[in-house]
Amino acid sequence: DIETNYSIHKARRANAQAELLRRFTTTVLEEPEKDSCIFRMSKLCLGVGEEEQELLRQRYESFHEEFPSMRFTEEKEEIFRLEPAVVLEDLDGSSFRSEPLAAIAIEDEYAAVNYGELTHSFVRHSRRHASETGKKVEFITSTKVESLAPSDDGDVMLRCSMNDAEVRARFCVVSAGGYSLLLAHSLGLAKYLSLLPIAGSFFFAGSSGAYRRLLNGKVYAVQDPALPFAAPHADPDVAKLGHPTRFGPTAAFHPMMERYLFESLPDALRTMQLTDPGTIAALADILAERPHLIGYALAQMTYEAPLLGEHQYAINEAGRLVPAIARGIVRLSPAWGFGGVRPQLLDTRKKTLV
Repeated sequence: DIETNYSIHKARRANAQAELLRRFTTTVLEEPEKDSCIFRMSKLCLGVGEEEQELLRQRYESFHEEFPSMRFTEEKEEIFRLEPAVVLEDLDGSSFRSEPLAAIAIEDEYAAVNYGELTHSFVRHSRRHASETGKKVEFITSTKVESLAPSDDGDVMLRCSMNDAEVRARFCVVSAGGYSLLLAHSLGLAKYLSLLPIAGSFFFAGSSGAYRRLLNGKVYAVQDPALPFAAPHADPDVAKLGHPTRFGPTAAFHPMMERYLFESLPDALRTMQLTDPGTIAALADILAERPHLIGYALAQMTYEAPLLGEHQYAINEAGRLVPAIARGIVRLSPAWGFGGVRPQLLDTRKKTLV
């Protein structure tokens, strides 16, 4: 709803999926388990300048009937009430930034999840439900699926790294990021899709070991419609004490299936299919049609550079959300060990990014 690259149809689908999670955590879980998994907070999309003001005004008109809790304002005092740091020139003063501002805001909603705690909760409740209903559920961790193959009778055979064992399944659901496409290719499926691994890095407000919470909730920038990647945004990190503010993600090309895992390089190269003329032709067409992607990619690479990265990100991205960062009043520090790889799909038939 506040991510401006979402159409009304995509936002409606995403909200329906999020509602399943909200219902589970608020009706099945009890305190304190619930309070460690899901968090109430505001979320806001900030428009800076007259062009973004108009874009958010039009978006509100299109969305507010579907999302009745959504509010729109161009009043800096009202935005200040929700998120002082995005309006103030510096955090200790009282002067507002000079640019025209607008915001779409939703106040006090379940908007953040600690997915680590939620995963443990899923496991506990699955085991409990299985015990109560006489079912059997088994969780096998630290085990790699080496391959999938259909059997003659229509089942799926999974070959696992655990003693080279084979598992037979009537149904198999794969939810494994970029590896999902790798396994699909092994079954001869979706060969027309190639993978571009895009790594996302993050930055914390404050110095390492002294991170700061600058914002009350989530704050998103307006998405550049010419880019397929998420707009810069800031969130309270609900997994850390004090919920410090985290900015990101970046979007740099990263030829690995998993961040920081060099062993995943061969799998990434196979899934990218760079030896396929169709992949090369599709990439060439996309870059010819959208040459600004080259400049965008180079800028994202600078954000990964030590010292230079946080400085450039502060000026170009985070500073648009929080002026005190652009002015050097608040430093950014790399969030080491955070972030992963988002698989950007390339449709070689339509020559488009999916």
